Amino acid sequence: MKVTHIDHGDWTEERWDPDDPPTGDGKAKTNGHAAGASIDAWPTLSNTAYHGLAGRVVATILPHTESDPTALLLQYLVSFGNVVGRQPYYLVEGAEHYPNLYALLAGPTAKARKGTSAQHIRRVIEIADPNWACNNVAGGISSGEGILHAIRDPVYGTDKKTGAQTLLDAGIADKRLLLDEREFSSALDSMKREGNVVSRIIRDAWDCPKMLRTLTKHSPTKVTEPFISITGHVTIDELQQKLDQNSAANGFANRFLFACIRRNKILPHGGALDSSEIGLLGAATLEAFTTARAIQRISMRPEARRLWEDVYPRLSEGQPGLLGAITARAEAQAVQPRRTIWPR
Repeated sequence: MKVTHIDHGDWTEERWDPDDPPTGDGKAKTNGHAAGASIDAWPTLSNTAYHGLAGRVVATILPHTESDPTALLLQYLVSFGNVVGRQPYYLVEGAEHYPNLYALLAGPTAKARKGTSAQHIRRVIEIADPNWACNNVAGGISSGEGILHAIRDPVYGTDKKTGAQTLLDAGIADKRLLLDEREFSSALDSMKREGNVVSRIIRDAWDCPKMLRTLTKHSPTKVTEPFISITGHVTIDELQQKLDQNSAANGFANRFLFACIRRNKILPHGGALDSSEIGLLGAATLEAFTTARAIQRISMRPEARRLWEDVYPRLSEGQPGLLGAITARAEAQAVQPRRTIWPR
């Protein structure tokens, strides 16, 4: 594995050769074999994905875990964006793109270490923002009403005798919610039940509208300025079987970033990551939170604008069939502000 070390003063960033990406054991792999041994290549991220603070987090944790580096990166990006909240945005044709992200990690059951990657990143976030880690993460997607109830607005009623407004439910002031769904196949099953609005709520929430609501007659729920992110874990077989054509065609699937995840190496006795290293990552993450929350509208630097002009036509071309439906939001996924708020 070819590594370039970049000095940032108080820490050193490791960048990997894009043709020799990090696997945790120093070898590029394709489907579990040495590079070149199989024509069915396992997809890996370019080293350019591991930049800035996110790259530092992955590089620090990776030697001490069996987790896939892609899983670590996405878990961190999703968590970071949700903690920052509905503040920095990138404007595209009047639409504000916020740093909320949906990621679906697909790999072998119990062997891909998807949950392990979440645990490592959660340790970092707990140091940077313990209140968020305790109060803003939930699992068990089963109904759209349940999602909205977790971040509901206050509910008022009218006193029949006095006509005065009475607070019936104080609601939830903090509208940030990370849905950590370790059994995403169950969510896919829920979407197929008649009358279930999970798919609609998830699709609408990705766009960060001014308001989400259910229209049930007896107990309508309203959420003002929701901010919802998702990390889902699923096996590849379950994903192939349960992600139906409707979910691909209606825009549900293309709101997710899909990642193939597998165990990157074998550690019979686990890792030996020192708590002080986690503490440093937590402190750096807290500093980045503070910086990001002070930003509102994000714009591109001249060099970024030129790069975007080069890649935009390819992202906009689209693909036929199922692949085209699932990647139809490539431009929006690529330009989200979560890619630009990292400290350099």
